[in-house]
Amino acid sequence: MQQPDRKRYRIVAHLSSAPATLKVAEALQELAKKTRDCRKELLAASVVAAATALAQAIDATLAGIAGQEWGRGEVDSKDPKHSSVSEVLDLSLRQKVIRLPRILSENGLRLKEDHRVTRALHRLIDRRNELVHIKDEPHLLTDDDSSVKFTADDRMEIRIRIPKNPWLAISTVEARDDRAAVRAYVEMIPKSSDPTALGAVPFLEPLGRH
Repeated sequence: MQQPDRKRYRIVAHLSSAPATLKVAEALQELAKKTRDCRKELLAASVVAAATALAQAIDATLAGIAGQEWGRGEVDSKDPKHSSVSEVLDLSLRQKVIRLPRILSENGLRLKEDHRVTRALHRLIDRRNELVHIKDEPHLLTDDDSSVKFTADDRMEIRIRIPKNPWLAISTVEARDDRAAVRAYVEMIPKSSDPTALGAVPFLEPLGRH
């Protein structure tokens, strides 16, 4: 075995905390089972944690690919933006979820659109967006709006619905299924080193299949 050059070498050491974040989602869901107070809020927080773990795992994988290219001497810059995955780095989480299987399989596999894991991942991203980007739009009312009425003593009454809070809309089953989908997706990533194992992932299919 050739001894490494002590003056010239490139080493890539890479760790991800995504599994730890996924454990946070699991802990929040377990806590929600044990309490009635703030149960919905805990479930919603677990969804945010699960989505964060998903984003962490994907970004860590992309950074790892870029690092390996630098380590092999294929690129001189340590900046991932000069790697083969540069165009994926600034995509949305949903787009990254879709693109990563293609990258790992060298354009051989893609997500099955109708698989329960794929559907759960899309649902998770939608929920994450609803939870962290809440939009309370103003009610713009005019004199012909049915929401506005005048009483006999000439007082104005306005009746509008209180907007639903997405932090109170997550069920135990939905939160559990979302976390399970993230775990399945994250566990897919190490299989990229074995084409046979990656091809056996149930929510992936050959790219040319419709």
